Amino acid sequence: MAGNGFIPGVSRPEQIADPANPCKGAVPRKHSHFFTKNREFGSLDWRGQPVDDGTYRVVDARTIVISLRSTDVLCDPVVQELLAEVA
Repeated sequence: MAGNGFIPGVSRPEQIADPANPCKGAVPRKHSHFFTKNREFGSLDWRGQPVDDGTYRVVDARTIVISLRSTDVLCDPVVQELLAEVA
């Protein structure tokens, strides 16, 4: 979150006002996600640059598991919405 443009004026982790809720104060950004036939998952930021990558697996008709290679905190309502739709 710090330094990626999601929270205006925050460039270092210690500047996050509420670490328990790091998405508080974040601004909406258009971005996208993709799933490939080779079971790869990824996210592109509002500039079209890759920001997350990993793999996914379908457990059943209601469950998908995404394993990210990144350890960044995800504050992504689109992923949350996607997972809610699958559930």
